[in-house]
Amino acid sequence: MADAFLQLHRATPPDPAVFAPRMVSPLPRVHVLIVCAGNVRRSPMAAALWRHRFREQPMLVQSAGLNALNGLGIDPRAEAALAARGLSGRPHVARQVTGALVEAADMVLVMDCAQAIAVQALSPCASGRTFTLGKWSGGAEIPDPHPYTADAYARVCSLIERAVDDWYEQLNGRVAAATMM
Repeated sequence: MADAFLQLHRATPPDPAVFAPRMVSPLPRVHVLIVCAGNVRRSPMAAALWRHRFREQPMLVQSAGLNALNGLGIDPRAEAALAARGLSGRPHVARQVTGALVEAADMVLVMDCAQAIAVQALSPCASGRTFTLGKWSGGAEIPDPHPYTADAYARVCSLIERAVDDWYEQLNGRVAAATMM
């Protein structure tokens, strides 16, 4: 009797409509933390661009700063650079990166190597899952948008966009393979 049940069960795939209401996604939600210095310029732009590029994947994308002034909004020039791409970083509230935030993340992305070292000092578990955003863009570091002009913000936003696109190209095959399982 048990063998007949197992054969029938294997031969008849489950009706997706039965499970669809309970399933949010076939993949577990990935938690990405993006870190910069103040959490008002680069990391909010990167988080908005990451959310947009990976919008089909189940991800929680957050940002924080190593020297953030908690409660500040996104810099208006950073918001303008995103708006030029049809995106927004709002609502955004700057916050200080903590060991708990790092430990909760599956992947931490930073703007440069010095920030990677600082994040790893906050939490030993950050080692092995902290990367520069420009890792797949030839290791490019993402500079602060000095001299804080609209053009500087546009250039930095373009660098971030390229880096996010390069991450997407690297991760897309892995995400697609996981959905086929």
